[in-house]
Amino acid sequence: MLALMLILAQALSKKIKLGITTTVVDGYQDVYYDITLQNDNGNLLEESNVKIVLYFMDQRTLISENWIVYSSNGKVNGKVTACCNNVVSLNAEADGYTTGISELINRGDRTCFHFHPPNGNVLTQLIDYEVHISLDLFNPISNFSPSFLEVNGNQVVSYRVGTHTSSKLDLYLIFESVFEEKLFITYGDYHTTWTNLKIKCDYKLDLTFPDGYPLYSNLPFSLSVSVLNYLTGENSNSNEIFSVKITLTPENSLLGTTVKNTANGAALFENLIISQAGDYNIKAKTTGLCRGYLDLTVSPPLALKATLVTNSVSNI
Repeated sequence: MLALMLILAQALSKKIKLGITTTVVDGYQDVYYDITLQNDNGNLLEESNVKIVLYFMDQRTLISENWIVYSSNGKVNGKVTACCNNVVSLNAEADGYTTGISELINRGDRTCFHFHPPNGNVLTQLIDYEVHISLDLFNPISNFSPSFLEVNGNQVVSYRVGTHTSSKLDLYLIFESVFEEKLFITYGDYHTTWTNLKIKCDYKLDLTFPDGYPLYSNLPFSLSVSVLNYLTGENSNSNEIFSVKITLTPENSLLGTTVKNTANGAALFENLIISQAGDYNIKAKTTGLCRGYLDLTVSPPLALKATLVTNSVSNI
């Protein structure tokens, strides 16, 4: 047990040491960083290909094409640029490591292109609904075409641009997964800012087969979809009516009614048929609720074999 505790303690005690030097260039601040991966005793951890994200703590724009870097034998160094008058620190973040935070950077007074959220509040929204991100601009952006990154891989399903003036830019984004992390927004490949997002669902969908698992193709079965509390897993017993849609992947093998409304927190799909044998994922979806999934394997239908028996009668 002691050995296991020591192993766990070692696994949880990784940190990023971040040192910087700065040079003022025409009102900008070039920030040269030196990153080492260490344990709590300050010893170098010679780990390679650790993904490290660089950003300024106050959400101001970081200028660099290389704001995501990868370690080589526990080290990485490079340069990013800061602009506009403010005092900030550079952060280096990696999964499984304590974030490295630099000394404060005193930037020059030059007003240059940047965009940033007006405050550091966490923006909260349900999945499938638009989350509104308002950005302050110090220079107008023409032909704005951003890219988005959530470091754990949660994807923006769609986005649209709302108000866009010389001083303000409104973005509306939709996500289909639950997370609470930073979302990085990049324009022109090298201007990057971020905001805190919390995408959640209050309820989730749960799938069961009330008449038994569908073992064979071309045989009818029933599917029950219940609305459960996301945190407790208890039945919601909600009087709210949700429109639930079920799909099968791969497609084109599910026959029957695939869209129904809930009643008392549940929807029952009857007389469904999977027409082809194979491995499938069946999914239930409704706007604003976490999806329900089930994997299933369906075998070919049982064959009935008939044998004709003839009796020979001889006349003696």
